[in-house]
Amino acid sequence: MIYTPPEYSWRGYGKTLTPALTQRLLEAGQCHCWLYADKKNVLTNQMYQAIGYELIRESQDYQFITPTSDKPSR
Repeated sequence: MIYTPPEYSWRGYGKTLTPALTQRLLEAGQCHCWLYADKKNVLTNQMYQAIGYELIRESQDYQFITPTSDKPSR
């Protein structure tokens, strides 16, 4: 996961770190590098594609919430 605090945004940290880490992992023997990205973030997705990442599938997150009971607990 990559996160840049707002006060450090737009300085190129993510743009520099992502390909450097990817290259390091591949050189260390990894066959593949996987990246989860926010589909709505067009800017980062363009950057990921520019350094060689491709969309291979989409995923969704689900959260199951236990319903609250109207009965008072005893």
